[in-house]
Formats: sequence, C-alpha cells, structure tokens
Amino acid sequence: MKHIPKKRIDPGIPLGTVGEFKMLGLRLPAQIANSNQLSESDVIKMPASAAIKVVFALFEQWDIPAHIQSQILGVTRNTYSKYERGGFPTRKAQLLRIEDLLAIYKALMVLFPEQGDSVLRWLRVKNEILMGKTPLKLMSADGLRKVRLYLEGQLLG
Repeated sequence: MKHIPKKRIDPGIPLGTVGEFKMLGLRLPAQIANSNQLSESDVIKMPASAAIKVVFALFEQWDIPAHIQSQILGVTRNTYSKYERGGFPTRKAQLLRIEDLLAIYKALMVLFPEQGDSVLRWLRVKNEILMGKTPLKLMSADGLRKVRLYLEGQLLG
C-alpha cells in the first residue's frame, strides 16, 4: 500500500470584524472591501500561510532579532526555520500567538498612525502597567495576550 501524505489545511486567523475595521479607520483587504454581501459583524480571516509572512515582516519592521522572534512565536528554532521556508502554523496555541501579534499590530497602527520610531520606542520602553517590563520583553516571555489586552484597552479609552 502506498503512503499518501496528509495535506495540511491552512487555517484562518481572525483579524476582526468588518465593523471593527471601519470603526478603527483601518483599510479592509481588497477582496473584502469589494464585496457587497458582507455585514458589519462578519469576521475577516487571513490564512495562516499569509499571516506568518505578515508576522515576519512585522518582526523585521520592529527590528526584532531572530532568537527573540522564535520566543515570541513560542516555537523551537527548528519550527521557526520551517516557517521561514514557507511552512505555517496549524496548532491552536501557535495560531493564537499569531492572532495576538496581528491584534497588537492593528492596535499600534491606530495608536501610532505614523508607525516608525514611535512604535520602536514603545516596544522597548518599560511600562509600569505591564509589570515594569518592556512590551517586547513581556511578549518574548509568554505575555503576548497581556500586551494585546493592554493595547485593546487603550483603544477603548
């Protein structure tokens, strides 16, 4: 009997609802913006294979070294290398980390519309509300969700 390799399903990572994107003044992805059949409550999802590429671009933009990137993603160096070569996460814990990273990015886009140095500085300055750690240090120490919730709270005012 011939062994047939199991095809990996590319799960979707929720980015938010159409209404949330509009409320925050964020641009909707083209394929969604051009659809007349979506309601405000429809969830926008990104395939994990695309999301990991976005995350790597964020890491580069944020000037985060590779060893810290793998800590933030919560993966071994071997798994990190697979992602670099085009692999994508399928485990729930890894998908949730990517979802948190994308939510952090979305919040930072709203709070710091000019991005650049303001975001880099925010990531590297100690924050008393984040247990006196820098957001980057907290994210690399399994605190992605805490950083996300803090930023989402800032958005709500």
